[in-house]
Amino acid sequence: MGQLKRLYHFGFVRGLVQMAPLVEFSVSGIQASVHGRMEALSSTTNFTLSATTYNGKYDAWEPLIEPCDTFVR
Repeated sequence: MGQLKRLYHFGFVRGLVQMAPLVEFSVSGIQASVHGRMEALSSTTNFTLSATTYNGKYDAWEPLIEPCDTFVR
């Protein structure tokens, strides 16, 4: 579903600007519901949240936040 864009870090290598991703956030499986009377509505939202961070030393993405199911009321 929805996925947030990566945040980038700017560094200098031999006078050149190099962009390296820092963190990638992901929100998926979004479900929302509204229920109740017009005078007293309530809503709930469910989604899966995860985040990874880039480790330049190993040139690999590592989990920052393991995928977790989230509930907001």
